[in-house]
Formats: sequence, structure tokens, C-alpha cells
Amino acid sequence: MQRDPIPLPIVFMDDDAAELEFLIREYGENMLDAYAQGDRKAAEQWLDLQRVAVGSRSVATVQAMETRLGLGPCQFTVMAAQKVAEARG
Repeated sequence: MQRDPIPLPIVFMDDDAAELEFLIREYGENMLDAYAQGDRKAAEQWLDLQRVAVGSRSVATVQAMETRLGLGPCQFTVMAAQKVAEARG
């Protein structure tokens, strides 16, 4: 798999969280397939893409996931929400 050295942020025109979750799962499946085929380099590239995609989740999406799973908000989610609020004034 060939890709640019610097991953671009994943941005959807309509901020569709369901589409992002689909991509996160797809990247994970592609990573597992690459490992199964013995292609560690490709697997690591798919894992990197998955990490970027996970990092692209909105604060609201992460908070909804935490609530659904019965988890308290993590420190990073709280910090991100504060930064968004500060940026909006």
C-alpha cells in the first residue's frame, strides 16, 4: 500500500459519525488481513490510518460512546471539550 508520508485529517462534509466508524472498522479489518497474509508493513500502515481515524472522532461522538458504555469522561475528552468551548468564545 502506497500513501503520502503525512496523513491528512479525515474530514466529512456532513460530519457523519457513522461513516467514520465504518472506516475505523474497515481499516482494522484490513490490518488483520494484512497480518494474516504476512505483510507486516501494510498492516502497520492500516493501523496508522485507523489511529488517525479514531483521532478524528468528534468530542460529542466520544462523549456519547462513553455514556453508552457507562464510562466516565476521560481526561482527554474533557480537555478537548474545553478547548472547543474556548475557541468558540
